[in-house]
Formats: sequence, C-alpha cells, structure tokens
Amino acid sequence: MFFAEFGWPGCKGCHAGYATWSDGLHWTAQNINLLVGQDGKVLKVADDLWLMYYGPDGYFDQKGCDIRLAVFRGELENLATNK
Repeated sequence: MFFAEFGWPGCKGCHAGYATWSDGLHWTAQNINLLVGQDGKVLKVADDLWLMYYGPDGYFDQKGCDIRLAVFRGELENLATNK
C-alpha cells in the first residue's frame, strides 16, 4: 500500500510512503519517506513499471501548483528500506 502523511497548512513536509501486510489487516511501514510531495496517485503500468503522479511539497491547493511524475521500474519489495 502507498500512503501519505499530510501537514497543514499547505502540506509543507508532506510525503508518501510504502507499507506491506501479511493478512490485509495489520500494516507495516517499509519506507515512510518514499517521495516528498502530496496527494500521490499510483498507476501500475506493467508488472515491473509503476508511475506516481503527485503535487510538489508545500503547494496543496495553491496557485502555482503543478503535477509531477515519479517512475519506478522493478519489484515493489525493493522500495522497502527496512529489509
């Protein structure tokens, strides 16, 4: 699962993280600082290709906000920092 941590106002310091589960109920954060930014949306393009569209840090619903793209190629478990 990808998740976000928001900070108000303007979402300065917001970030996206990655968590896993073994039973679908109890989650374990694997990487809480996957990406600095806010409101990320993840698309699986292929078995080993993922795209995340997101807004830049500190620009939540503000003038001048753009949409950015992060690309990941590989297995999701490689995003974990606490293997």
